[in-house]
Amino acid sequence: MLTKEEVLRKTIDLIKKYGRASKAGRCQYLVDGKMCAFGLWLEDPGCFNYWVAAYSLLLKHGQFILKEEVRHIKNIVFWNSLQNLHDADENWGPDNALTREGRDFIKNTFDVCIED
Repeated sequence: MLTKEEVLRKTIDLIKKYGRASKAGRCQYLVDGKMCAFGLWLEDPGCFNYWVAAYSLLLKHGQFILKEEVRHIKNIVFWNSLQNLHDADENWGPDNALTREGRDFIKNTFDVCIED
């Protein structure tokens, strides 16, 4: 089982490596093999509408939509904040690296320091 910080760091690493999942300027859970921050942790990201917020999916379907390794993280605010980190353009540079705004968002929201 992964901790919240491990989920956060792994998500950031995957976004840096593969980029964010978006189409026509909108985040989607699954686009061309890329997944958004919340989609990375869904058992089957392709079966959900991309415009539905993470917290709405969790409220409607429960924790069982998440991969087993993170299913124990029941804090809906955490999942929604992870998605907000992904969605905000100001958090990411053109090379998929976190911007200063992104690092500040992480520090203020998750109380975790991410170095360059």
